[in-house]
Amino acid sequence: MKYNKWLIPAIIIVLVNTGCGKLDYNKTKSGLLYKIMSTKDTKGPLARQGNVLKFYYSEKIDDSLARTNFGQSPAYAPAVTFGADDYSPAEIFHLLHNGDSAVAVMLVDSLILKGKLPNLPPYLKRGGRITYSFKIVDLFASDSLSNIDRRKAMDKEISVETEKGKKQVEDYLAANKINAKSTPKGAYVEVMDPGNGMAADSGKVVLVKYKGTTLTGKVFDTNMDSSFHHTEPLQFVEGAGGIFPGFDDGIRGLKKGAKAKIFIPGALGNGPNPVLPGGQPYENLIFDIDVVDVKDKPEMPKLSTVPKIPLQKIDTSHRKK
Repeated sequence: MKYNKWLIPAIIIVLVNTGCGKLDYNKTKSGLLYKIMSTKDTKGPLARQGNVLKFYYSEKIDDSLARTNFGQSPAYAPAVTFGADDYSPAEIFHLLHNGDSAVAVMLVDSLILKGKLPNLPPYLKRGGRITYSFKIVDLFASDSLSNIDRRKAMDKEISVETEKGKKQVEDYLAANKINAKSTPKGAYVEVMDPGNGMAADSGKVVLVKYKGTTLTGKVFDTNMDSSFHHTEPLQFVEGAGGIFPGFDDGIRGLKKGAKAKIFIPGALGNGPNPVLPGGQPYENLIFDIDVVDVKDKPEMPKLSTVPKIPLQKIDTSHRKK
């Protein structure tokens, strides 16, 4: 993983010093242990209610790194200044400046006592700790400003991941000598049987059998057999946006009876937030496709004409003047 140079000091502070227990921790009202460290980047006022923090973080379970977004896309969270005493890292957000580094520690035993872990998961143990380490890289005055920055960051990420995924898929096709044609959006389709029925054009109802695998050959879903407990064809409206963009784009133009493979770069498949069980962000995918049927979308029944009912004129001559 490639890190930006300015993130290295933060990583060293939060992953080395915390592991060695060298930090002198403070404590919040709920008992959360924390330490805030000013850096050469620290500037501006403290976060306050309504502000939004932009940050990188890591999560350690005891001494093992569980997850991190260092070197990846930043995270965003509101700086809550009241009611934030629920024994979570969010308690210290209002104590941070732009540029600060911070560490927050939750003790597993405390989480159990506070009723936050009614069922202890296997990856946690009594006497253990969960350590969150943060590097604040920006502070926004409002949600609207942070949303603008978030969209810019996401657009940049998607652009980078699109090019990376495209190259990975193209390298895979070249290495396996697969003759696949690129679709308008950037998926790749290898047609084994073109079929001879109606074409899956925009607005058509399409029924397909499929098997989804990763580039390494791992099957993550299929309706071609009962291994994933469903064998009914997948039904969708072509071009309606109800499925992966790469899947939709790869199906377009295939005819009833067609058999094909669709190779989907990650940005056109899982994207940043995988919806498939066990899916990884921007994971490249392959779908074996059998087009079972293509048919016209049924028209919506026309509403019958409702006769207009004339308003009855009310006789008010009997009323007293």
